[in-house]
Amino acid sequence: MPFDAAQVAPWLKSNFLLLAELCLVLGLLVLAALATPPRWLQSLWRQWRQLAARPAAAVLLPAVLAIGLRLLLLPWAETPYPSSARDEFSYLLAADTFASGRLTNPPHPQFRHFESPHVLFQPTYASKYPPGQGLVLALGQALGHPWIGVLASVAALIIAAGWSMRAWFPAPYALLGTTLLALRIGVMSYWANTYWGGAVAAVGGALLIGALPRLVNKPTPLAGGLLGLGLGILAISRPFEGLIFSAITLALWTFLFFARRGKPQWPRAKPAPFKSLVSPLACATIAVTAVLLWLAYYQAAVTGDPFVAPYSAWRQTYSRFEAFIWETPVENYKPVNEAYARFVYWVQESHEQYSSPLKRLARMMYQCITFFWGPMLALFLVLAAPWLWKDLPIRLLAIAVFLTVLAPAALVDLWSFSHYMAPLTAPLTILGVQAIRVVVAGARGRVGGPRPGFVFLLLGLPAVLLGLNLAGVFLRNTDRLWTTPAYDTGWCCYGLRSERARVEQALNGREGRHLVFVRHPPEGYWGAEWVYNGASIDDGKIVWAREVSPEADCALRRYYRDRHVWVSYVHEQPARATPFPDTACEAFDTGAGGRAP
Repeated sequence: MPFDAAQVAPWLKSNFLLLAELCLVLGLLVLAALATPPRWLQSLWRQWRQLAARPAAAVLLPAVLAIGLRLLLLPWAETPYPSSARDEFSYLLAADTFASGRLTNPPHPQFRHFESPHVLFQPTYASKYPPGQGLVLALGQALGHPWIGVLASVAALIIAAGWSMRAWFPAPYALLGTTLLALRIGVMSYWANTYWGGAVAAVGGALLIGALPRLVNKPTPLAGGLLGLGLGILAISRPFEGLIFSAITLALWTFLFFARRGKPQWPRAKPAPFKSLVSPLACATIAVTAVLLWLAYYQAAVTGDPFVAPYSAWRQTYSRFEAFIWETPVENYKPVNEAYARFVYWVQESHEQYSSPLKRLARMMYQCITFFWGPMLALFLVLAAPWLWKDLPIRLLAIAVFLTVLAPAALVDLWSFSHYMAPLTAPLTILGVQAIRVVVAGARGRVGGPRPGFVFLLLGLPAVLLGLNLAGVFLRNTDRLWTTPAYDTGWCCYGLRSERARVEQALNGREGRHLVFVRHPPEGYWGAEWVYNGASIDDGKIVWAREVSPEADCALRRYYRDRHVWVSYVHEQPARATPFPDTACEAFDTGAGGRAP
C-alpha cells in the first residue's frame, strides 16, 4: 500500500494525546533513572504513603477526584446528550421504565410507527438490554438526571477497584492503581460521558477479583457476600462476558486454593483452612441467588418466560444475524420498515470487516492497549513482561484475562467495543500496576541501595493523566479538527448536542404537545436514529414516529389529534421541524377521528 503523506497530519491529530502520553512517560522514566527528586517531592511521597495507609480515604479520594474534576469541566464539556447512539436511547428507555415504578411497559397500539433498533415492542415495550445499566440510570433520573446515575456508577467502579487492589498490592501501589483508573476512565472517557455503560459491569468484575484473594487467605462473610454480589452484577449487566470471566477465574482460584495447600499465595499470607470458607461461600450463594431470582422475575415480566432474556426475544423478532459462530442467519428476513432495513444492512457490512476471529482478537487487544492501559501501562507491561510471569497469582490473573478476551473473539461473530470487556477493567489495571512495581524494583538497583528517582515516576504518572484530560477538553473546544480516536481512549467522548437535540429544544420551547414524523434520506445509512420515546409514549411532550404508509400515518395523526404535527429530516443541517401538511390526510379522513382504544 503506497504511503500517503496527506494522511500524516490527520493521523497525528487523531492520535495526539496518545503520542503525548507515551513521550511524557518516557521522560518520567529518564528522570527516575538519572535525577534525584527534590525534597518537596519526597515529602509529597511520604504524604502519599500516609494517605494510602488509611483504607477508607484511599478508596474514596480517587472517586472524589474523578467526579469532582468532571463537574468542574461542565462549562467546557456539557452534560451528555444521547446523540445518535441507538443503544443509549434503549438504556434510557429502561431507566424511564424503572423510574416509573414498572419493570416493563404494555405494547403500544400503534407500535409499528415506533419500531427502532435495540427496543422490544412485543410482547411488551422494553429495552432489549440486561437491566443493570437501566437500574443505575433510573437512580440518576430519580435524583434529577440520568447522568447522575452514570457518575454514581463510575464512582462505584473506582471505589470497588480500590478495594480490590488493596488485596493485591501494598497500599501505596493500590492507591496509585486506583488513581490511574480514576483519571483514565472516570473523567472524559465515553463510559463517564454517554449512557452506553461499562462502569456497572466493571464494578462486578472488581468485586469478584477483589474477593477471591481475601477468600484464599483470610475469608470473611463480607468477602463472600461481595463475591456473590459481583457475580450478580455481572449477570444483570454483561452476562456473556461476565459468565466467561467468572467461570475461568473461579476455576483458576479453586486450583490455587487446593493445589497449593500449605504454601503462601500472597506476601506474608497463608491459605485459610477449608472450614473457614463455609460461611463466606454461604453468603456468596445467597447474594448471587437473590440477584438471579430477581433477574428471572424481570425476564418473565418482559418476555413472559423467566428463562428468555429480552435480548433473545428481540433477536428472534428483529435480527437477521447470528451472534455465535454456530448459528445461521435468519432466512427470508423481512425488515419491519425501511429505516430498520438500512440499519440491518449497515450492521452486516460492519460485521464483514471483523469476520475473522483474528481480526476480532486484534481489535479487542487494541482496545485493551488504548482504552484500559493506554501507552503508559502498555509500555510498563512491555518492559516488565519477562518478570511478570514469575508471580503465581498474577500469572493466573493474566491467564483469566487472556482467555476471557480470546473466547468472545473465537465464539462471537460481532465487532467489539471497550465496554464489552468491562468485567476486565480491574484485572487489566492490576496487571498494569504490577508491571510498574516490577520496573520500579529494577530501577532501585542492587548496588548502592535504592534509587530515589522512582518518586518522579510514581507521582508523575497520575499527573500525566490529569494533564491529558485537561488538554483533551481544551483541544476539542478550541478546534474541532483536534480529536481523539472515538471510544478507544480515555479522553473521548463527551456528548455533543445532536441535530435531534436541536429539534427537541425548539419544540420544547413551544406550547402544547407535539408529534414528529422523522424522515430519512432516500439512500444510504446515516447512522442517526431519532425515533425513540419514553416509557409512556402517549404522555411525552414530544412523540417521535416514523412514517409507515399514508393511511397509517394519518391514522396516527388522528390518534394524536390533540398534538401539533411536524416533519423533520435526519440529514438536514441544521435540523428543523416543518409543519405536517394539512391536506395530506384529506383522502383518509372520514370524520370519525378520535383516539384509538
